[in-house]
Amino acid sequence: MFIDKTRILFLMSRGPNVYGVGKTKGPGRLNFTTPADADIVVIVKGQTSYVSVNGEVTEYTLSVDQDTRGGLAFSLFSGTNKDYGTRCEMSEMVLWQPE
Repeated sequence: MFIDKTRILFLMSRGPNVYGVGKTKGPGRLNFTTPADADIVVIVKGQTSYVSVNGEVTEYTLSVDQDTRGGLAFSLFSGTNKDYGTRCEMSEMVLWQPE
């Protein structure tokens, strides 16, 4: 999943191919101002993922034949072609996995 200033991009891979996952419900569109500030929550249960950006939820659902296994990584990309980019910060990050 990638979030930029205008949208949420949810991807899955199958072998060497990468596909966009269509949204099931919700806007999937964003409109950040500069500087951007957002509260982001991602919840995954079974085949369904919920992405909340500032309280607005977009739902993504994989079909039953699609694998839900995968890794988790946090990355933050920021920059311009002129300088070192925008100063960004992630805070209050929590990973919770029920048993």
